[in-house]
Amino acid sequence: GAAIQNILLEATHMGLGCCWCAIDPIKERIEAYKELFLLKSYLAPIAVVSIGYPNEVKEFVDRYDEEKVTWY
Repeated sequence: GAAIQNILLEATHMGLGCCWCAIDPIKERIEAYKELFLLKSYLAPIAVVSIGYPNEVKEFVDRYDEEKVTWY
């Protein structure tokens, strides 16, 4: 997860568009991606990261809600 997050951050920094697409824990997706990418049986894909040049720029939406944060 941390590696994927870093990929997304760097792609964004480079002006690229990106999307983190989860595969795990849905067994059908796992098997489909294993077959598609010819993965060995002992490998388990957890996600796919799609990176490319965006054809639109979305406005930033601040979803931070201080009321949902708890700290001690």
